[in-house]
Amino acid sequence: MSLVRQRDEALQEIDVLTTKLDQFRERNCTLVAANQALQKRVKRFSERLKKATSNAVEDVVNQSSKEKRIITPAMRLCVLELAKHGVPMDHIAGVILAVSDCFGIHLDSAPSSRSCRRIVKEGGIIDELHTMDLMNHTEYFTLSGDGTSYKNLNYEVKHVTLTDYLADPSLPEAERKHVVLVDLSNTASHTSEAQLAGWKNLCYKLHDTYNTSPLGLENPIDNRTFYTKACGYLSDHAPDQTKLVRLFVAERDQADLEMRGEQVLKSLGGEELVQMVVEQNETNILLAGGVAQWDALSQEEKETRNTKVEHAIIKRVGREAFEKLPKEQQADSRRFVWGGCAMHKAINSSKGGPLTMILDHRHPGPITLFNKDNAAAAGSSDAALKARAEKLSGRGGVKLIELMGMVLNNSNKKLGQQDMHGIYFESREHLGHVVRFPDVIIAHLPLYIEFFKFIREHKASGQWTNIEQNIYTALHDDGTLSDLVCMTLYSQSVDIPYMVIVRGQIQNQLDLPPTHDKVKALCRRVIADPYIVCGLDMSYKMASLNGKQWQRPDAVYAALALIPRLPLIPEGTKATFEGALETWERFTEDERSAQRVGMTEKQKMDHFLRTTNDHSEGGAGTTKRAKQRAPNASMDFISAKARWTRNNPKVWVEQKEQEVGGLFKHARVIVRRDDADGVVQRKRKEIAEQSKEIANANTCKRMKTKARKDKKQQELELCVPIEDMRALTEPARLKTITIAALDLQIDWHRDQEQKVLHKQETKAHSTIKGKPAKAAAVIAAIKQRKGWVTSGLIKEFYTPIEPDSDDEEVGSECNMDVEDDADIVGYGG
Repeated sequence: MSLVRQRDEALQEIDVLTTKLDQFRERNCTLVAANQALQKRVKRFSERLKKATSNAVEDVVNQSSKEKRIITPAMRLCVLELAKHGVPMDHIAGVILAVSDCFGIHLDSAPSSRSCRRIVKEGGIIDELHTMDLMNHTEYFTLSGDGTSYKNLNYEVKHVTLTDYLADPSLPEAERKHVVLVDLSNTASHTSEAQLAGWKNLCYKLHDTYNTSPLGLENPIDNRTFYTKACGYLSDHAPDQTKLVRLFVAERDQADLEMRGEQVLKSLGGEELVQMVVEQNETNILLAGGVAQWDALSQEEKETRNTKVEHAIIKRVGREAFEKLPKEQQADSRRFVWGGCAMHKAINSSKGGPLTMILDHRHPGPITLFNKDNAAAAGSSDAALKARAEKLSGRGGVKLIELMGMVLNNSNKKLGQQDMHGIYFESREHLGHVVRFPDVIIAHLPLYIEFFKFIREHKASGQWTNIEQNIYTALHDDGTLSDLVCMTLYSQSVDIPYMVIVRGQIQNQLDLPPTHDKVKALCRRVIADPYIVCGLDMSYKMASLNGKQWQRPDAVYAALALIPRLPLIPEGTKATFEGALETWERFTEDERSAQRVGMTEKQKMDHFLRTTNDHSEGGAGTTKRAKQRAPNASMDFISAKARWTRNNPKVWVEQKEQEVGGLFKHARVIVRRDDADGVVQRKRKEIAEQSKEIANANTCKRMKTKARKDKKQQELELCVPIEDMRALTEPARLKTITIAALDLQIDWHRDQEQKVLHKQETKAHSTIKGKPAKAAAVIAAIKQRKGWVTSGLIKEFYTPIEPDSDDEEVGSECNMDVEDDADIVGYGG
């Protein structure tokens, strides 16, 4: 039994092993087949790899600039970057194809020059979205602007300074302040009103572009926030800029009241809103004159009146809400800071103390530099011609530099000695480098004298022109050299160190008052002791504003070497610094504004103003150069290219295109719409029409001025001058004379002075305040005129005008009237 069981178990085990063997055989066959398949795949892999590599290389080598017949965003960015680096529109396609060929890439096509111009305009639209996004993410920003003219057209530059939320947050806040170029445009007028209209149009355009884009469709921005966020303005010191600030502040205050009023109305309950509507209806009916008159109005007129009354109610509610705020909060919300460019302060201070003002009294002073026509008139025996030539001609260091600029740096490259000047100076062993004018004349005075001798000898005629003769003579004139020395010492001690301070690093103009106090203190020290800057033992540690080495030590030492020859240098230095101090006081009045009083550090940073307006000045220069290179280019194109170059929104648009998308499409739609609507042509037509309106207004103004002058001349002809000074010294008689009559007497004497002396010694009556002062002015004029009679300059004090024969009868009738003394004093009778 045990053997049988063993046999059965052995058979079962054999069956199991047989089954496993079959399975192993089957698996082995499968593995063999898989192995054979893998061997075949390995054989085919190299061929597939070669084919895939070939296809990938072909995909890279063969590229298309379009997708679905539309230029791709990547190609648009390429065009914009090439334009940014100065590649002309007609050459961009060639550059793209040449670079692609260099890297073995085949492009099916490149954008045409027309497409490139449109793409640049689209870049301007993208930058408008970029600017609006930056303004939307900042609490406050400041504005700046400047203007220039080119070929009788006005061009304006506009910037916004704000905190860039995309900048590295670890940087100081001043370094995160980003100056954004927002507009380059041309206008028919540069008045303050026209500039304000330009800002308003720009505000509307920016918000319209943004609110219709994918970024603004869900979260539109109220264009009035542009005014409420703007809290400062940087410009030069021209009167039109201060007026522009006043106009902008008024617009800003109105926008603030409207927004406050709308917020209050939104928070009101139903009954209060109904009461407002009833009030509006009652006001409309009252203004119309009654219910019947209101019903008789057209629907359009009713809507217009409703809108006006609604705005009035909103502003009233907003004003009430504003007046409920604490005084400090009111002051903060109304704070708007204006700042003048620091470079304009420095430039004007350099003109503030001309040496001739003091030398005229104690020394013959700088010689007068006549042009050719005035030189002939100055040699005439006619005293009037000589006086006129003297008046129209300049002198001193500033005039000399102006003349040397015409010869050594003429804007007409076919004229002047600019390159010869550089080569001649480089050839001198002690100098050894090219010198370009303007340069410090005093530093190379002997060489300049030698160079102008060379100019004369180099000519076949051996003669100077009148301007060259003037320069050579002035370079030997002690008065002119004294002026140059004083200007050099002032520039090295104040001007240049000041420029280093204000332009050396990014800083807030609101932090500059201590620097200006240092400038004024230095000026006062020099006025008290001029030898601080012109003494032979002077030191830059005491004489320089920043206490550092002179920017041009050679110029300072050359100026000091001339002092023994020019004894009036100390007096001239004192006069120069006196004039500069007065100018600094006048040009820093913006720092004493009530808007700046008590500002915290945070408020100063919110109202951040650059120290200089160089970015706006540079924008004006960019416009001129662009018009020179492409005279027919539209301002939309020039502005778009300049803004893309300056603001560099490439990274921003790549990021936003991934997040939102549709920005390039939006820009494309706007540009094509504007081209189809003829926006550029319409703007040019508007400028032409505005120019005509200005011309007509000027014509009317001239006619009114002429009529006023004619009327004034008739009054002067009828005026009988007072000869007896007792009429003005005796109180009883003076009481009978009106102020108008005294004004007429002053005008008559001024008219006579112009005829006799060719200048007016007596002040204008508008500058003389009070009856006693006016009487004193007339007495002085009477004494002067009697002196003319004594000296023989005129024959008699007053020669009555003989009436025409046609006027005798009228005159006899007029003489029948009884006139009092006041009438006789003012007019003939």
